[in-house]
Amino acid sequence: MLLVNRRLGLSNTGLIVLIVINLGLTFAVPNISIFGHLGGLVTGAMAGFGVVYAPRSSRTAVQVLVLSGTAALLVGLTLVRTSMLLSGA
Repeated sequence: MLLVNRRLGLSNTGLIVLIVINLGLTFAVPNISIFGHLGGLVTGAMAGFGVVYAPRSSRTAVQVLVLSGTAALLVGLTLVRTSMLLSGA
C-alpha cells in the first residue's frame, strides 16, 4: 500500500505509523515471530513493487510473473523449511 500511495502521490503518514507500531510490537512482545513479520514486510514490498511499477506496455504479464514467482518462492521456502523440521535439523 505504501508503494501504491507513493505512485499515486498520496500521503503515507498513517501507514508509516501503523508499520512502526507493528514493528515495535514485534520486537517488544515475547513469542511473536520477528522473522515472520520482517519476512512479510519484505515479501509484500517486493511483490508490491513488481505490481505497482510494472511497465505499462506489458503490465499484466509482468504482474502475473512477479506474483507467480513470489508465490512459487514462498511455496519452495515452505517446503524446504518443512523438510528441515521433519528431518530434525
